[in-house]
Amino acid sequence: TAVAVGVTAIWITNALDGTVSRIDPSSGTASAPITVGAAPNGIAADDTAVWVANLEPGTVSKLDAETGRVVDSVAVGNGPRGVAIGEGSVWVANSRDGTVSRIDNATSRVTATIPVGPGPSGLVVEAGVVWVGSSLEDALYRIEAATNAPSRIAVGATPQAVAVASGELWFSARVSAA
Repeated sequence: TAVAVGVTAIWITNALDGTVSRIDPSSGTASAPITVGAAPNGIAADDTAVWVANLEPGTVSKLDAETGRVVDSVAVGNGPRGVAIGEGSVWVANSRDGTVSRIDNATSRVTATIPVGPGPSGLVVEAGVVWVGSSLEDALYRIEAATNAPSRIAVGATPQAVAVASGELWFSARVSAA
């Protein structure tokens, strides 16, 4: 249900069986599935860790990027979906309670819970800002990483996924209000 590209592997969530697959990009071979939690559906990777949002238990699993072993489980909000890494933190969109959890990357502890609109799904971190799509509210939220302060930006469509490319913010939308 989600894909992340790490330094040495491609990681894929398997929501039906609660696992993550690690694929070697040079050979295309997959390792044995790694059990993480019920309905994993968001994933992000950097050079040291892979973070997986588990929808039903409301947790994020931290995997060692080198071994694939689960090294921690962090309780976050209800219905975590999107995960992004940046600004020394892991950011998690909690779809059922309209919040974003900020996890300290070094300690694996939640340091802030930030209110955003209903149904946050996709998120991305770029240049000190966390962008969050509110899939039930026709809005994006901009969170200043330095202060955790959110602000709402109406977009006239229901944002699902967000990305930054060449300094521009892009988002996909399920439907348009027009």
